[in-house]
Amino acid sequence: MIRALAGLVGAVLIGAPLLTAPVVLVALIAAVAAVVITAGVAFWRPSLCSAGAALAIGEYAVALALAGDSPDALTAIALGVALLLFLMVVEFGAQLRGVAADRRAVARQIRHWVGWLAATALVSAALASASRVTIAMPAWAYIAAAGLGTLAAFAALVRLAIAIAAPGDTTP
Repeated sequence: MIRALAGLVGAVLIGAPLLTAPVVLVALIAAVAAVVITAGVAFWRPSLCSAGAALAIGEYAVALALAGDSPDALTAIALGVALLLFLMVVEFGAQLRGVAADRRAVARQIRHWVGWLAATALVSAALASASRVTIAMPAWAYIAAAGLGTLAAFAALVRLAIAIAAPGDTTP
């Protein structure tokens, strides 16, 4: 079941760029991505699946460049959500390799995926909308905003590292 879902989402990642630019170069990249993703799903190797997904994203970039169009926000968001779902499903399947999962555990995981996918789609849509708005600020404000964003990302990574280092510790 999980393997079939990973294969289906992988096929979407590979096939969608072909709709943007159905040319030989994109088809060749799609073929290589299909082989890598198929091997990754067949042997539950997240590293192969990640490499195949990277090829699929590269395939989409080549398709956009060859099509000459500006990227469609809806297609880009859908591919981003599909990429996230693919990587989460593959990781879950790799963790379960050969183990039967309780229905409640699978249901909980699906709820987790739906939450992440909805948040990803919402933030991506907001960023796509915001990218069309220009805000006039002095140069120092852009530098300050970039610095604050960097500090926030660093703080999140430190918090993540602490949570990974002490999985049983639930203190904030």
